[in-house]
Amino acid sequence: MLRESKPNQAFYTEEVPAECTPLKSEVDRSRAEGWAEVLLYAASTGNAVALTQVHDLLDTLHQQKLAARKACTQPPPRPTAAIKARLRAYPNAAKAADVRPLPLSKLSGNRHVPTLTVATYLPFIRFKKEQSPYLSRVLNQKIRQKQKRVNWMDEMEGNTEMGVWEGEWEENILEAAEQEGKWDVKDRLEKEGWGEHGGGNGNGNVEKGWEHEPARMGRFISKDMRKEFNRAGLLADKLVGVVEKEKELWERERRERRVAKREAKRFEKGDGARKSKTKSMGEKKLEDWEKEVEAW
Repeated sequence: MLRESKPNQAFYTEEVPAECTPLKSEVDRSRAEGWAEVLLYAASTGNAVALTQVHDLLDTLHQQKLAARKACTQPPPRPTAAIKARLRAYPNAAKAADVRPLPLSKLSGNRHVPTLTVATYLPFIRFKKEQSPYLSRVLNQKIRQKQKRVNWMDEMEGNTEMGVWEGEWEENILEAAEQEGKWDVKDRLEKEGWGEHGGGNGNGNVEKGWEHEPARMGRFISKDMRKEFNRAGLLADKLVGVVEKEKELWERERRERRVAKREAKRFEKGDGARKSKTKSMGEKKLEDWEKEVEAW
């Protein structure tokens, strides 16, 4: 808010025109609005006092903004290199489908059966609930790639249809030239590749219609998508085998843990019986010794 203090007398009498000087009733009624308007007008005319007040006001607002920013400081941003490092795969890390299942000696604890999951068409196995940033990045990249290919397929289908229409239009032009007796025009267009006899697309590409190139690109994209689906199917079969082996090892190790636990309990129970028997024998020997002492 602009200053509400009473302006300098020299400011009114020397620099501000009489028609711009507010009356006392106006100042009393709307001092902020009237004084701000007069101050800005005087500053625009080059009045030194008005310019000083405007500069002081702007400096005050700037200092207040800086103070408010310091009072509401945000945590420092995380380094970009660390974020990018979390999105990259571990260097020289083997694929889970190639090295799993691991032996029990290489595990940090008991074995857990992984879960086979499919995101869109990409299968993967999950070993823990928290999904790694690297896996999220790979899944998002695959999803975007699939959507991009689908969009390309739709675009190529539309371009193929437009190419067919373009070929029909060329045929209509050639028929019109023939009906009008413009044989030289028809021969020239056919040499350039127009129509079925020319077998081109009007740009000198002989034996290729307008729909040829988008149709070829569509087949190329479809072939890539089929390859990706086949790779995903092979990977899914491989991961299913990994999950089954992990489950077999988990069941066998669980049985071994149960057997070891029973053996430990049996040993503790037998050890307690032995301790009790030894204690009773010691007490009996002590009683016999006391009797011998009394007999003496």
